[in-house]
Amino acid sequence: MNTTSIAHMRKTKRMISLFLAMMLAVMAMVLPKIDSHADPENIDVLVVVVWDDDDDSDGIRPNSLSGSLAGIEFTLSSINDWSERVSVPADTSLDACTINNNPDGYTCNYSIENNTITIVLQHQTVPAHDPTPKPKPAPKRQDRSSVQSQNDNNEDNDSDNEGSFESFMAATDLLLNNALNNAASPEGSDALRRTGITIEAGNWVSLKKELYEKIDKLTALGIPVTIKYNYMHKAKSVTIPAYNNNKIPTVNMCNLEGYCGFEYLAEVLVTGKLRPLNM
Repeated sequence: MNTTSIAHMRKTKRMISLFLAMMLAVMAMVLPKIDSHADPENIDVLVVVVWDDDDDSDGIRPNSLSGSLAGIEFTLSSINDWSERVSVPADTSLDACTINNNPDGYTCNYSIENNTITIVLQHQTVPAHDPTPKPKPAPKRQDRSSVQSQNDNNEDNDSDNEGSFESFMAATDLLLNNALNNAASPEGSDALRRTGITIEAGNWVSLKKELYEKIDKLTALGIPVTIKYNYMHKAKSVTIPAYNNNKIPTVNMCNLEGYCGFEYLAEVLVTGKLRPLNM
């Protein structure tokens, strides 16, 4: 092979190498970059709970909710602002999202937009007192020592009647039942031990024995229960501590009619002593 042929071959190789380099540069600019960390088969879905319950004025909102989407479990609570992002297959039907423990007393409505599932939980609040004036029945006994204490507290309350008291009892019973149901799980029990339970009694100053039995079950699980109430025109509160350190169950404080007033409850929690039964 002569010198001219060798020079021609070298020139041809350089031209081919230059062409290939140019093609690679063009492809690098035109073709999209591939993210090795992306998962094209999955999408992120945001699940959000919105409460429509007058800021939990009846005190029955659960501490947490559990749900699932495409077989993936998630938990919603105040800790994560009642929202959770879930990664699911791209072909997942978002209508399949479910809440496993839909709370009692709430209606549930779903809406879906742009990979966001909004769950609206609505509760019709129970008024503390019946606004319709009715004749007053015989008052419930405040505590073992006196019936008069509740009469004094309710002198100015024209709506004090059996129906509104039963509404308060029913709302409190629902609150305690929800708390006991939530306490059945380790996560729910831990959350309740941190936050406790609060009963908003308003102008009512006593509870039935059946409700104190449920309160005793909660405190035995390490969950404190606070009762806020108005007495003699003053805002007051009493807390039955976790594990009830004075060892006197609240049911033992009830009178023969099956009621225990909050003033007497507070006295026994402080002194650790029961008064003689007052007929």
